[in-house]
Amino acid sequence: MAVTTTEAWEKQFNSGSDKARIKDGAVLQTNPRIETHSGVFIMDKNTANLSDVFSTNAKQGTLGNGDERAFSSFKEALLEPQNAGFRRSEAFLAVIIVSDEEDFSSSSAAFNESYSNANLHTVQSYVDFLDGYVGSRNYSVSTITVPDDACKTTLSTDGFARKISTRLPQLATLTAGVKGSLCSNFGSTLELISDSIIQLSSVFKLNREPQEDTIVITVNGVSVPNDAVNGWTYDASNLTITFHGSSVPAADANITDRLLS
Repeated sequence: MAVTTTEAWEKQFNSGSDKARIKDGAVLQTNPRIETHSGVFIMDKNTANLSDVFSTNAKQGTLGNGDERAFSSFKEALLEPQNAGFRRSEAFLAVIIVSDEEDFSSSSAAFNESYSNANLHTVQSYVDFLDGYVGSRNYSVSTITVPDDACKTTLSTDGFARKISTRLPQLATLTAGVKGSLCSNFGSTLELISDSIIQLSSVFKLNREPQEDTIVITVNGVSVPNDAVNGWTYDASNLTITFHGSSVPAADANITDRLLS
């Protein structure tokens, strides 16, 4: 698990920028200077004081670039060489975007928040990127945004005008993610996202078309039955194995398949 920000996109136009490096904290105030860092960039279940570390890493303040481009930012963070230790090639990738702005990722560094901008990247282009980077749709993008005028009004009482987002939830829809609202219960939304990730990460794509009656699936050396309740099922339309019920593997499980094709 790691934290990035919506200004990581700057690396696309400045190869010397460190904005795409995943975060261990931030400068929260300049005068007087308030700066907090955990020293931990990549978190996992073995991270000591995980809640405190995550809290420190996630607090990014309001001093960043006001040109917030969520899509190109997560792309640059995934491609950033300094973040090479984050992504495990076989792991399900869950991207969660929390933003009170719209995404206007484009091929130009110039600020332009127009849907008619000729340089605006399509939402589909980020589906294509993730398909190529992760492969087999072994990922999802969930979003927590401003969905409507009522929420926008509720959040804009501090003098800062929030933006209703249409592109962020569109990417969530295209990647089977969860669409949440900044005006809803945050805990409940995160629980929905967690449940969705567990469900999606129980699907595994085979690298070739099998002869169905020869498929044998094992998890940590134990054979798993072909069963739609507490076992696995095969979908020939997309060459995927889906685990169900008590047979859904743990995060660190060793999964193997044996099949004839």
